[in-house]
Amino acid sequence: MRVLLVDDEPMSRHGVSFFLRMAMECEVVECENGAEALALFRKDPFPVVISDIRMPEMDGLQLLREIKALPSGAVCAVILMTGFADVDSAVTALREGAYDYLYKPVKTETLAAVLAKWQEEPHQPEALSTPQEPRLGISQTVAVPGYGDVGVFSSEMRRIVELTRRLHDDRTIPVLIQGETGTGKEIVARLVHHGRGESEAPFVSLNCPAIAPTLFESELFGYESGAFTGARKTGNPGKLELAQGGTLFLDEIGDLPLDLQPKLLRVLQEREMYRVGGGNRVHLDVRLVAATNRNLEQLVAKGQFRQDLYFRLNLGMVQLPPLRQRRPEIAHLAQMFLARLAQQKQSAFRYISPEARQMLEAYLWPGNVRELANVLERVALLYSEESIKPEHLAFITQGVATPATGAPTLKLDNFTLPEKELDLEALNREIMRRALEKFGGNKTQAARYLGLTRSSMRKRAAKL
Repeated sequence: MRVLLVDDEPMSRHGVSFFLRMAMECEVVECENGAEALALFRKDPFPVVISDIRMPEMDGLQLLREIKALPSGAVCAVILMTGFADVDSAVTALREGAYDYLYKPVKTETLAAVLAKWQEEPHQPEALSTPQEPRLGISQTVAVPGYGDVGVFSSEMRRIVELTRRLHDDRTIPVLIQGETGTGKEIVARLVHHGRGESEAPFVSLNCPAIAPTLFESELFGYESGAFTGARKTGNPGKLELAQGGTLFLDEIGDLPLDLQPKLLRVLQEREMYRVGGGNRVHLDVRLVAATNRNLEQLVAKGQFRQDLYFRLNLGMVQLPPLRQRRPEIAHLAQMFLARLAQQKQSAFRYISPEARQMLEAYLWPGNVRELANVLERVALLYSEESIKPEHLAFITQGVATPATGAPTLKLDNFTLPEKELDLEALNREIMRRALEKFGGNKTQAARYLGLTRSSMRKRAAKL
């Protein structure tokens, strides 16, 4: 493996170079500044560049940007070296495409592990540009005002981000976000509100289950003086008025009291309302975004949610898939959370071992992305190492975080046929569906798992 090593400190550079040559059997070319390194890279690209961040003339961040701007830079792993005080620059580098960063003085076992991890991954340009399986890193993020950076590591999530931007452009369209707990429904609501930039308009949130049914109407619509016992003498604006010119986010709208649903529907249709106990019409300029982890169609069928309101909300539908259906994203999200923990809490963890990554990808994540973030935060709190190993994640298989289903694994020498007829075609379809779900929709991996050719897998999957 050819490595371009860049560091203006001779002792540090020679120490790393010696280890790479003797222990890793690498072909190493040394440079003392970024400008010299960039000139060498342009003449003869290197698969790996290891560079210090703080250097005269051209620092490591600028070198990274220059390399990534070159056609050959797309498949180059740029690993940066930094002191603990420079962790902000390191996180910035990850956002701009760096493969990893190491603390100085560099530990040889850490460097060896990072290079071993890189060698395990595909490095062809077409592999790195595949939307479904981007390379590990946190360069693919979207800034969400009021929250921070959010990872977007699949074509499905990029489609959702683009959809939120289109929904932002038309304030008259109500938006309904459906997804399990922890999938990021409020983040999507904020993306709809802000669009491509940062909006100065108000974003008002109301958690429907947290409001007593008897208080919900006054909380939503506000009230006039003397509307009820205990009312303020001056009256009080409701959440709809507070959101004028901006967005009202109704979280868990499936818990909205049934008697209030026609009043909310009228607000959506007429763009006006009356305060409780008031006779003055209030004209509204409010975008409504609602979210739920419940199946509203089932609630409609049971008479627990109004069909006309559901149809109205369903104009702008955003369906968030659970994390177990986005398995290729898990390692990317975990790496992003590790970088965030390193920045915010000075966590020592830098990367995830292959065995630990397999554990993360095999787990069903009933709490979705929120649970993944909490698991990594707990690991960072309990341990202080550079690599997450399986023993650090043992608690997710020991009842602390239980998989969403207790269904036994199918064994070829131990299964029971039903007493009546067996629909073999339906069984084949279900096996195919579960295999695709297991590998996050990746047909190549599912085909290998089922012993099928890719073309056969593609034809069968198309029938689903």
